[in-house]
Amino acid sequence: MKNKNALFVYLILVLIVVTACNLPALNSATDTPEAAVPTSISTVAVPSSPLSLTELYQARVKAGDWTEGQGLVNLLGMYTGSTKADDVLGNYSVEDFEVTGLLSIADQYLSEHPDDPLHNEIQKQVNLLVAPIDQLERFSRKHTAAAANHLASLNVSVQHDTGNEENCRRLWADGFTGTNPIVCFEYDQAEVDGTQIRLFYPSWWPSDDPRRARLESIFAAASLAVRTYNSYGPNPLSPVTLVVTELAGTDPATHRRNADLRALATQSRTGAPSCYVGLFPSLFVLTEPQSQQALAHEMFHCYQYRNLADQERGPARSANEWWVEGSAEYFSNVVYPAVNFEHHWLGPLTTAMRETNLVSWSYKSFIFFQYLENRADVGTTGVINLLRAMPTSGGEEEQLAALSGYANMNVIFHEFAQAVADQNVVDSDGSAISLGIPLAPDDVTEVTPGDIFSREPFSIDIHRVIFPPGFDYSLTARMTGNPGQTSARFESSPRGWGPIPPEVRAGCGEIRYLIVETQTGANSANSYEVLLHAASRASTGQCSCLTGRWLLDNSSYLTHLNGLIEQAAPGTVNYTGVEGSLIAEFSADGHVNQDIEGLTINADMTVSGLPTQTMVIIMDGTSSSGYLLVEGSLHYTAMESHLTLSTLLNGQPLNNATPSDYLSSGPLGTGATYVCNENNLSLIPIYPGYTNLPALTFIRQSP
Repeated sequence: MKNKNALFVYLILVLIVVTACNLPALNSATDTPEAAVPTSISTVAVPSSPLSLTELYQARVKAGDWTEGQGLVNLLGMYTGSTKADDVLGNYSVEDFEVTGLLSIADQYLSEHPDDPLHNEIQKQVNLLVAPIDQLERFSRKHTAAAANHLASLNVSVQHDTGNEENCRRLWADGFTGTNPIVCFEYDQAEVDGTQIRLFYPSWWPSDDPRRARLESIFAAASLAVRTYNSYGPNPLSPVTLVVTELAGTDPATHRRNADLRALATQSRTGAPSCYVGLFPSLFVLTEPQSQQALAHEMFHCYQYRNLADQERGPARSANEWWVEGSAEYFSNVVYPAVNFEHHWLGPLTTAMRETNLVSWSYKSFIFFQYLENRADVGTTGVINLLRAMPTSGGEEEQLAALSGYANMNVIFHEFAQAVADQNVVDSDGSAISLGIPLAPDDVTEVTPGDIFSREPFSIDIHRVIFPPGFDYSLTARMTGNPGQTSARFESSPRGWGPIPPEVRAGCGEIRYLIVETQTGANSANSYEVLLHAASRASTGQCSCLTGRWLLDNSSYLTHLNGLIEQAAPGTVNYTGVEGSLIAEFSADGHVNQDIEGLTINADMTVSGLPTQTMVIIMDGTSSSGYLLVEGSLHYTAMESHLTLSTLLNGQPLNNATPSDYLSSGPLGTGATYVCNENNLSLIPIYPGYTNLPALTFIRQSP
């Protein structure tokens, strides 16, 4: 009996407090202003995003600046020392820090053009970045990464001289063809969850080199990634060889290669299937957690080579890079959810969303996979299934077709766009990702006689529409082309999505809406357009009725509580007093903020066989909500609650959590009726199963 009454008290309190926080405004104006039209606006346009290395390669080849072969020589040489970064980049800029995609293009080019005059030069550039796995042990000695920050007793034959930096660089440049087996590497190895991992690093690093102290964390990161990715199956990762690589010939003016190259991953070119991961000097410039997440990114490429080989190798790299790199970036955050190193893409991502579609986002598409993880109908397993559904050949059109054909994708992608607009894509660590809303470009367009919203498939198309004050607007929306999805909400009410409203009343003040339009067509030519038309008329309502600040009359709250308990469990609880304050402030744009300070409810409880029990409930905090006015009743949207409730039973704290279903069944799903004038507001919440409840009354504090 105690528990039942305590739960009911919580229920009543939460229902009443939420009700006071979710009220819509009447729409009116006493003056008749000049005619006005709503406008569609967005943030100021920003420069286009930098390119990935593969995008730069494709752009300059397409522009005729380079042949395919020369482009590979130029770009790879930027990291090996044979070309200068400023000469290669020109007016372009790059945004990625690995050459995985470029190596994939190079491998394919070498295979398809064995007689190209540049074949040997391209191969030389590749060899300077990727050491031959089958030769490494000839020039290495076993060590332990955990002890790599100090000298250790090593079992090295006397004829194996320890090479210095100059000799070892020369050995690498010569393709490890030397007959004198000098020791240029130390290595550690282990078997993790059925996968062998080996880590090679320069033997000539001094014992006090700070990079030695990072090797143990690198080995630990590789091991954790293997355990995580092997759990996805169906095949465990092939043996992984990690090679810490020093790059020769750094440009003294820009230091471009060491500053901009952190890592690479590629499939082995010799012997049994394995995965090669190169680790370059700039990886050690990162913090230790960042370098671990960067390594987890490369390790997911090893998963792709083993379990998604056809999807990864078959299509053109320019077509599948969106998921090859995007999923690797996402899964690196699955391995290290609290590091959030992937968030450095957020600024460029906002711009990319305005200008391009999903299959052009490259690394930045991590946010789409993150959103999929958050959905109960997808999750991490669903992400893997989506990757497996990707095509094994073709270009961008095949990628779009596979995405479009994935089950429920039209709904999934539109709700993803809504989450982006709400700034409510949740990270693996449970925090909201701080991505700026990618509003459509700032070409202001009159909605009257009409504004057309349209983008290519799998684009995020978000428009801000402003309705100037003093008018009511009748809206019509006509959709043409293949089906897409459209939704709208008050700009101030995240997650309060619905259809484009047939009417917007801006008599009290300017109203702002966000409208999201998406389509998931199977090819780039797919057409879907939304024509939005608005007709305005002078508002005639009483807008001052609800807008402003209102103070709850505590005596009406007391009467209301007792009215509720009479219908729910008569004779069990008698509310005896209410103290403290509740202020609700209503804005003209459909938003309500509430501030509660020490709202204290006293009650006597009657329990069979026990003396009268005394209960005190204390509430503090804030909440906010959007609201809609439909046929004279209030409907609530997207309530944000930050309330603290504490309960004392006979003077002792009562820790009795309220079930979530009690909270979720409150006025957010039903609404309220109300009557108001310049000074007073009478509000009757609507609860399922309750009728003829006493009203809550409020007194105006300010306009």
